[in-house]
Amino acid sequence: MNHNDYKAQVEDNPDAQNRQLALEKLIQHAASLERSRELDLYKRYAGDPDFKRAFDASISRLLSSKFSGSALGNTIN
Repeated sequence: MNHNDYKAQVEDNPDAQNRQLALEKLIQHAASLERSRELDLYKRYAGDPDFKRAFDASISRLLSSKFSGSALGNTIN
């Protein structure tokens, strides 16, 4: 997915629940694209729900710190 998808589906999305679901979908898509290069990471991401949650939370924190004040940054702690 490209940056426009992120902006439209996450940053500019006024609904917090849909914003979180869209972010998870974008992260999952990115992880799938990288699986051939990072197979071990992908296996953990795809097979370990605790690792997936922690990974998603880490990405969300990184994005919210980069876009502080954006719609995403206002809802994820």
